[in-house]
Amino acid sequence: MKRLLSKSTLVVLAVAFALGCVALTTQTWLVATVPSTAVQTPDIPVQGSQMATGVTAFALVAAAAALAAAISRPVLARICSALIVVASIAVVLNIVSFLGNPAGAAATKIGEATGIQGGDDTQLAINALPSIALVLAIAMGLVGVVMVIRAGLWARTGGTGARFERAGAKTRPSSTHRKDEAIDRWDDLSVGKDPTVD
Repeated sequence: MKRLLSKSTLVVLAVAFALGCVALTTQTWLVATVPSTAVQTPDIPVQGSQMATGVTAFALVAAAAALAAAISRPVLARICSALIVVASIAVVLNIVSFLGNPAGAAATKIGEATGIQGGDDTQLAINALPSIALVLAIAMGLVGVVMVIRAGLWARTGGTGARFERAGAKTRPSSTHRKDEAIDRWDDLSVGKDPTVD
């Protein structure tokens, strides 16, 4: 559990969920079927990015915020984590808006493909990808919330290493001290004394 809540794991999860949302928007979310007598190509596939236009932008914002949190000090990391939460909420709202009115979201694309606006006979078939994207967005938001809570516990960047180096520096003998020891041993040899014997 401790590893699951670690900074690196949370950042990777947030980035993965965000990029997952972006990848899903490049796929077909909806297929519109118009009367075959109206156009020669009755089935019109519509990508998620063409309807839920804000999903890609906000998901990329969340990914960038997660990467920024990974290299930031606790206060800035908490701000970046809060930005992930805000971006995920925006992604969720975009997807919910699409699911609530798919015909309106796809109307422009369908009109461009058929030259017909607002056909009442148009049938819409929505696949599972929008719902998967919605789950990923919610998961991304939850990760962001955990990051906000945990950010205050994260060590400052380089803090542990810096403390270790400072501690090591205290125990490392100075160059002047080593030179003095070498001179003393040379003096011992010059008077016939074995410097290895205390």
